[in-house]
Amino acid sequence: MFIVDVRIDTSEVKKSLGDMSKKANVVMARAANRAAITGKKILKSETAEKYLVRQKDIDSLVTITKAYARKPYAKITYKDSHKNLAHWPLKSRNLSPYDKIIQFDFEGRPNVKVYKAQVMKKHGKQELGGKRKPFIQIAKKSGNIALFRRVSDGSNKIEGVSGPAFTQIIQNPDTIKKFSKETEETLSKRIRHEISLILNK
Repeated sequence: MFIVDVRIDTSEVKKSLGDMSKKANVVMARAANRAAITGKKILKSETAEKYLVRQKDIDSLVTITKAYARKPYAKITYKDSHKNLAHWPLKSRNLSPYDKIIQFDFEGRPNVKVYKAQVMKKHGKQELGGKRKPFIQIAKKSGNIALFRRVSDGSNKIEGVSGPAFTQIIQNPDTIKKFSKETEETLSKRIRHEISLILNK
């Protein structure tokens, strides 16, 4: 889980409002809510631009806790667990060959020598190699296709092969840089706008 608070020191807002300083928390709450909406849009669009995910996949994971006058700051929360690489949103483009259900030859070797996977749009598919090469199999519990590898050499036990959690990809440095810049700009602009509305009444 990752939480971002959208807030600012109210002292400057109170100073700008003068005799109307008691309205400072209302100004802050409205501005924080608008900035939080902007922040969520940035997280969705930037993540979908960089990774093989859709904006709607991110939308359901990012929540906004609204600000109110008595608590004049908003929160943006996003959380998610690791997904099996075969279950990434754009699975048909992510893993190849995706539709090749694992089959073994008479010596117990998989007939697909190597699978390739991709999570970032501008990076090509990477071979999933190593001593314990991943393989596709139908999961016993769910009946779904998933990517697995042996827990250890010579072991019959298997474990799922997961991609990065969405909380990790949302925190891409370039995404967070743009998120911080645009939420701060929105917050400042909205504060000025709300102050102007109150003083001009």
